[in-house]
Amino acid sequence: MKKSVKTPIIILLIASLLITSCEMMPTKKEAKKEPTGLTGNQGIEINFIPNMPPARVYPGKITILLRAENKGTSKLEQGKVYLSGFDPNIIKLDKKEKEIPELEGRGPYRTQGDIEQIEFNGTINNLNVEKYNTIILATSCYKYKTKASTEVCIDPNPFTPTQQPKICTPTDIDLKSGQGAPIAVTKIEVDAAKEKTRFRIHIKNTGKGTAFDESKISKCSPYSEGLSFTDINLIKVEKVTVAGEKLTNCKPLDKTRNLRLTDGEGTLYCEFETQGTGAYITPISITLSYGYRDTTTKQIEVRKT
Repeated sequence: MKKSVKTPIIILLIASLLITSCEMMPTKKEAKKEPTGLTGNQGIEINFIPNMPPARVYPGKITILLRAENKGTSKLEQGKVYLSGFDPNIIKLDKKEKEIPELEGRGPYRTQGDIEQIEFNGTINNLNVEKYNTIILATSCYKYKTKASTEVCIDPNPFTPTQQPKICTPTDIDLKSGQGAPIAVTKIEVDAAKEKTRFRIHIKNTGKGTAFDESKISKCSPYSEGLSFTDINLIKVEKVTVAGEKLTNCKPLDKTRNLRLTDGEGTLYCEFETQGTGAYITPISITLSYGYRDTTTKQIEVRKT
């Protein structure tokens, strides 16, 4: 009796079809948890160069050198550094303020930002006492930006029963690594509803200095009237975009799109109108701008000759 070969062939064909259909099914994936750009929480860092001036000085010429480094990812285009805290009758500087040179930040192909030196010159007058101890305070005031970008899952119908596979599930996004700036977007909470997705964007001052309204940068000088309570802790929200669409309904913002931080933190609430029926992954980006003030000190002793 001749054996039939049809049964094994049919089994092989069915197995092949099952494998092919599985490969063609969409794979469920999550939106990226980390930002696509560079990380960190520093901006412009100003430091005294060692021994310039030395810890002990005498009447005569004095040179003070500062090292300015852009440790963030935004380009510095406007900023100044001021020296104060000493008796101007004893230490007389030619200039008490200097422009911070333009400094490029870090980037995808730049592991380190620009570094420049800032030089102050002056004269130390003769003392009527044996010694004079003082602290030189260097205050940096500059404009800076934070650019946060990552991916988010959008589902126009998150609660509708369906047999269709979904490519992703809306989840919160943790951005604790920062964006290479002292003001950071630390987390984006995602609340998906029918034809609408709500975002709670958490913003925090993760640096050592003080953020302020960038339009008040002239008041940052220690030789001016000074920044008022209403000037500090203000961050301008330049734009929030989802899928390339700029969101115009973010709250709470004042007339100039400033968000106020409380205890160094603030939350921005935005809504995105969704379309279609299927879930998809798309970019979300947030751009913030602000003024930032930071300080560093050096103690010196002036000795009588």
